[in-house]
Amino acid sequence: MLATPAVTLSTFFLVGKVMSSIFIAISIVGCTGNFLIFLVTIKSKQLRCPCNILIGFQAVSDIIMQVSHIPFIYFAFAEKLVTFRTCWKINFVFISALDFSALLMFFIALDRVFAAKRPQFYKMLNKPLYIGGILLVCLVYCTVFKVLSYISLTEEKTLCMIAQAVTGVTENVWFASGSIINFGIVGIYYSLSKLLKNASPSDYQKINRSLSTMIVMYLFGWLLTMFGCTVVLLVAPNHRSFMTLELPLGTFININLAVPFFVYYFRSTLYRAEFRKLFGLEARPEAKSSTVRPST
Repeated sequence: MLATPAVTLSTFFLVGKVMSSIFIAISIVGCTGNFLIFLVTIKSKQLRCPCNILIGFQAVSDIIMQVSHIPFIYFAFAEKLVTFRTCWKINFVFISALDFSALLMFFIALDRVFAAKRPQFYKMLNKPLYIGGILLVCLVYCTVFKVLSYISLTEEKTLCMIAQAVTGVTENVWFASGSIINFGIVGIYYSLSKLLKNASPSDYQKINRSLSTMIVMYLFGWLLTMFGCTVVLLVAPNHRSFMTLELPLGTFININLAVPFFVYYFRSTLYRAEFRKLFGLEARPEAKSSTVRPST
């Protein structure tokens, strides 16, 4: 059972030190990979599809999110607790990036379904208006949770990390909302993989293997973390026990943030070709015949 005796403060800080160190190590890989995704999106003329531009925005928000581990590792090793209000202020930008990225992932999945089902209409879209509309919805989502989290802030002390910028009733809603969004992402990618079975065998094999990778990423990344934290939140006897159990679950999200570059490089012909150009390497022959399309 998760309802174990209360965790001692020394054990709590020890878990914080170990997990913050792991998060920092993973985030170095993640920030490097996401910066390369952002850089190649800016430089490549082949990555001007709305989906690729949205992926570039997501890469930036993921970098911002991962920077939150710097104050976390400081507070863990300093063995310092701060109020939820102070933690909210410290993580304001970071938690905003997390909320923005979470909903943007959902829209990127929807975009791929839209492009696959209505390719002609998709090509005729007003790109600035379409992209701007998606980004605006993501910003509104962030704003709503910023207001809700601010209202529910308390002066209770906590070990400050990004997820502790949300507390009270809002915390339950936040984790539940994240679980629903990520269930939706997995469902959309699964539906898209079925939809693409109507494509030519070579195209299906090329695209579907990347979609399968994305499904596994979300199942064992964001979805597992958000769903696991929702369950732990309901059964943990107190906040300290909840955080002690929550921190290891955060590893899955951080791994998820670190792997997009590798997925795009090894699973997408288009992105691999553009990355190789960025690195000053010759594009592989298979990439020269690639068409521009929303690439996973």
